[in-house]
Amino acid sequence: RDYDRRDIRMGKNRIKESDYYYIGNSRYAISINVSDYSKYGFITISLIDYEKNEVITRNLKKVFTNGKLKLPKSSINGDFVFNEDNITLKITNNGITRKIICKLDKFDGIADFECEIELQIVNRDSSVVALPLKNKKLFRYTQFIPSFKVRGSARVGGRRLSFSELDSFAILIWERSVTIHKLNIIKSFMSGIHNGKKIAFNFSNELNDETNVTENVIFDDNKPVKINEINFEIPTNEKGKMILMNDWKVFSNDKKVLKKQK
Repeated sequence: RDYDRRDIRMGKNRIKESDYYYIGNSRYAISINVSDYSKYGFITISLIDYEKNEVITRNLKKVFTNGKLKLPKSSINGDFVFNEDNITLKITNNGITRKIICKLDKFDGIADFECEIELQIVNRDSSVVALPLKNKKLFRYTQFIPSFKVRGSARVGGRRLSFSELDSFAILIWERSVTIHKLNIIKSFMSGIHNGKKIAFNFSNELNDETNVTENVIFDDNKPVKINEINFEIPTNEKGKMILMNDWKVFSNDKKVLKKQK
C-alpha cells in the first residue's frame, strides 16, 4: 500500500518523514537530509572530507511544519522544492533519473555551497521494511536504495568536488513513520567496491521489541543479505562524547558481521 500522510488518523504530531541522500567517494562526500517531523522540520547539508578528517554541517530548522515541506509520497517518483531564506534545494525524480540542485549561502561561514548532481538507479533491488512498534499506533516504514550511478559536482567557494560513476556512489534512505519523539538510534551505511565487488549496507541499532525485525541489510554484489541485531562500538573522548570520524567497530549477534580484532 502506498504511503499517504492523510491516511494517518492518530499521532499526527508524531509523523516523521525523511529523505536522506549520501553521495561520496574515498576522498570526500556530501549528504543532504530533508526531514519533516511535524512539530519541526529541517534541511541539513554536510560536507565530509575523509582526507582531512573534517565535517562541515549547516542545518536550517523550521517549526510546526506538519507536512508543509511536502516531501514525496513515494520513493519511486516525485519532486521536492524548497526556496526560502538563504537556501534553494530542488530534487526532481521522474522514476529513472534524480537531479539534485542546491545552493546555500555562506555554507562554512564565508563561502557559498552549490551542487548539481544526477543520480540513476543501476540496481532495482532495495530493502523495504515496515516495522510495527510496541505501541500498535506507531510504525516505521523505510526503504534503503543502495546503488545509484553518480554524475555531477559540488562547490564550496573555490573548491570543486567532482563525482563520477568511476569512483563515486550514492544511496537514499527514505523513511515515513509515526514514532515517539526521542529515539536513541545510531545508523551506519555505505556503498562502494570491496575486493572487486559492489558492496552496500544499512545498519541501525534499533530492534523491534516484539518481532525482532530490523532494517539491517548488506547488499553483496547487488544481492541482499538480512542482518539481525547490530551493535556499535564508537570511540569516545575523555568526556564521553562520541568521536564519529574515528574508526567504529560494528558486529551483529547472528555473526554475519564480525568485529575486526587487532
